[in-house]
Amino acid sequence: MDKIATNILDIYNQFEAQNKSFNVTDIKDKLCEIDSEHGIVEMFDTYMHTIKANIGKGFSATTLKHYKTSRTRLVNFLSDIHNKNEWALKSIDYKFINAFDAYMKTKFNNSVNTAWCYHKHMKKVLNLAVAMDYILINPYVKFQVKTEKPKREYLTSNELNEIRKKNIEIERLNTV
Repeated sequence: MDKIATNILDIYNQFEAQNKSFNVTDIKDKLCEIDSEHGIVEMFDTYMHTIKANIGKGFSATTLKHYKTSRTRLVNFLSDIHNKNEWALKSIDYKFINAFDAYMKTKFNNSVNTAWCYHKHMKKVLNLAVAMDYILINPYVKFQVKTEKPKREYLTSNELNEIRKKNIEIERLNTV
């Protein structure tokens, strides 16, 4: 019993030294040598595997392509800003999401709407982590992602008339 108590105290001190938030479950998992640290990149991979398995059954190949791009942006962020290739789900908070947002807008010069798409994907992946009981709440509850209404240009009457008069030899394009 004394040995177990000493091990628990050692684990407690290790967590304190890391200056991270932890609870009794974290101490128990470490004592039992259970790896409960699931990462955001791992969750992206899990979700993308689901998408890949369901292409044509509710998902498209384009959806998978967009999630791959979002994952790449996240991995770039982790590498460039934190010198890591994974980030624990339990450590994702408002500050992390806000830094990711700033990174996308500065490093890649993404517009607000493009950044919104990346956030949408990460929020979906974090919802999966909540469903799998890896985290209790989605950190996006505290983070509001804004979009801007895009400025659309419309064809003028002259442009429409030119299109109507154009002789298109390809039948499919002519129908369109």
